[in-house]
Amino acid sequence: MDEDRKPYQQKMESTLNQCAEKIGELLAKAENTAKAGYKNLARELEGKQDVASRRFQELKSSSDEAWKDLRPGFENAWKELREAFEKAAKRF
Repeated sequence: MDEDRKPYQQKMESTLNQCAEKIGELLAKAENTAKAGYKNLARELEGKQDVASRRFQELKSSSDEAWKDLRPGFENAWKELREAFEKAAKRF
């Protein structure tokens, strides 16, 4: 097994869990506001989180060889989620 795999997965799993909590908080704020733009932004963020989580699950369950191929796809999804979260956090 690639020696970087397990620590990387543990770090990203923790990070995704923390992000999910923050997205939940943003969604709660969006539900309390009448502005449709906030709700749309929150839903977009939630969708990106779903994609990143699915890619992470694929990464976790992959073989060592496939892991190397899947990691860039996950990192791209993570980057999109992080950028969307930062955008949403600034607006809220």
